[in-house]
Amino acid sequence: MLGRYEDAITDYDRALELDPGNSDAQFRKALTYVTLQKKENATAAFEAAIILFQTADSPRAAAAQQQIDKLQSDTD
Repeated sequence: MLGRYEDAITDYDRALELDPGNSDAQFRKALTYVTLQKKENATAAFEAAIILFQTADSPRAAAAQQQIDKLQSDTD
């Protein structure tokens, strides 16, 4: 919202250090990478989010996969 995306990444990294299972922080980190147009970083972060969502038996894994699919289709 304030355009401080790099600071947001740092904050998400810190949140994940404190709680490695924080799937929401991982997903939001991935979305921030999308905003920064860092597709490889975003894809890796979404993949990590999928693992966390699946571990928690969360249906949000599908949303993360859709984001990866969109990033890949934008590259094609």
